[in-house]
Amino acid sequence: MQQYEYSTMVKAFLITTYNRVENLKESLAAIRKCQGSENYLIIIVYHCEVSETAEFIESLTDKCYIKIPINGLKRSGLENMNRNRILGWSYAFDFLQCAFVIAVEDDITLSWDAILFAETIHSAFKLDRRFRGINFGSKEPFNRFVLGHYRKYRYGISGQASLITSRTWQEVCAKKLFTNVKKRGVDSMMEQYFKTGFVIVPRLSRYIDKGWNGTHAPKNKNDDYFIDIKKSWVGFREVPEVIFEEKNFSYRWRLDCLPYEKNFNIYYDLKFLYKNLTHKFLDFIK
Repeated sequence: MQQYEYSTMVKAFLITTYNRVENLKESLAAIRKCQGSENYLIIIVYHCEVSETAEFIESLTDKCYIKIPINGLKRSGLENMNRNRILGWSYAFDFLQCAFVIAVEDDITLSWDAILFAETIHSAFKLDRRFRGINFGSKEPFNRFVLGHYRKYRYGISGQASLITSRTWQEVCAKKLFTNVKKRGVDSMMEQYFKTGFVIVPRLSRYIDKGWNGTHAPKNKNDDYFIDIKKSWVGFREVPEVIFEEKNFSYRWRLDCLPYEKNFNIYYDLKFLYKNLTHKFLDFIK
């Protein structure tokens, strides 16, 4: 697949963080190790009332960092997570005019080629109206011979590490999907819309997850999810040339994560319309 030049485009990572400063340091260090990261801004949405985390973030002096402090004392954990992610996306897309944003949680460590993968895939599919974004995780065992393989799947966004496009952001805002940030996660609110199209998933994971102390992940660090992700991870060791190719392969994620087939688009369009109207009606009468 052809590689594209992105040097003149505003590009950004988005990290939302609360009270895991050591994980945050590891996550930021991994981003800076990514090939091409010198061309990216890093937006950090953080809680100013958490002193240790705030002190660390405020000590960052590199011009690539954009710091957005918020006060979430009067909100629940779920509401804060939702609002922080939406605020960060809004800043990146509406103010900075980014073509896409790579959002990661503060307990995620990216691989060396995560940016290369993101930019190559975005270049290939950015004009496809059914392209919603990229999920960076996989639980398929590592094999260096399949390093560049990817596939289209009909699925929602992965909160741990994902990319959404400006088109996806505009559609989500136009359809007013963020209607119940106090009770539903951002990924849940967007899921049915995402399934009207496709996301790209890699055969090998572009991140490892250390979120066993988080709010919506297994609590045991020896859970199969964390182990499988780690066994699939591409890591930091750079390879001279990666050729990205669309291939058929099994992808063990969730049961409703299905290979993308265009023939089913009308079914998912109607399903999205029905569920979206139902959610809005239920929110209205509550």
